[in-house]
Amino acid sequence: MYASAITAMEQWSKANDIRYTPTLFFNGHELPAEYDLEDLTYFLQE
Repeated sequence: MYASAITAMEQWSKANDIRYTPTLFFNGHELPAEYDLEDLTYFLQE
């Protein structure tokens, strides 16, 4: 039942070089693993 959806998500992840979850994106750019979501407030203030 869910196999086709999971396969599609896996293929999309591989095509977009997403290697782990959660992977956070900001304005279309992957947030480096060294940062967390809370760190975005620093970037948004600049």
